[in-house]
Amino acid sequence: MTGKGITRLLALFICAVGLEILLGHEYAKRTLSPRELGIALLALGTVFVTVMIRIFLRTATELNATLSLTAVPVEREVRRKRRWIHIGEVAIAVLVVLLIQAVVRGGPALPVLVGAAVNVCIIAAITQVIVRLRRSLRTKS
Repeated sequence: MTGKGITRLLALFICAVGLEILLGHEYAKRTLSPRELGIALLALGTVFVTVMIRIFLRTATELNATLSLTAVPVEREVRRKRRWIHIGEVAIAVLVVLLIQAVVRGGPALPVLVGAAVNVCIIAAITQVIVRLRRSLRTKS
């Protein structure tokens, strides 16, 4: 992933966390009912995952166009892809641990289910990126 992609993801993450904090604050002030909070978190999670997938796809196409123009040495490109595969595998492991911790800890059913759904969608997106990177490594070697 390029610096542009990381910047986009960081901006998305900051916006999502800011909105979650705002929703939590409004819920604490009793402005939002539990149902409204659940619906808002579900909508936020859906938008977050959708935009994240679009960022991954856009960055991947930009990266492929850049790689074909710059003619990066194959060895360095392979090392970089392997590094991103490793980072993705670590991210999946962390997300699985967080998913298990959230489900075991419990709490209100709807927020736990929304969080679990978002977590599973992020894991699926990262898995798809890893599979594509591995497939591209297989075709080059």
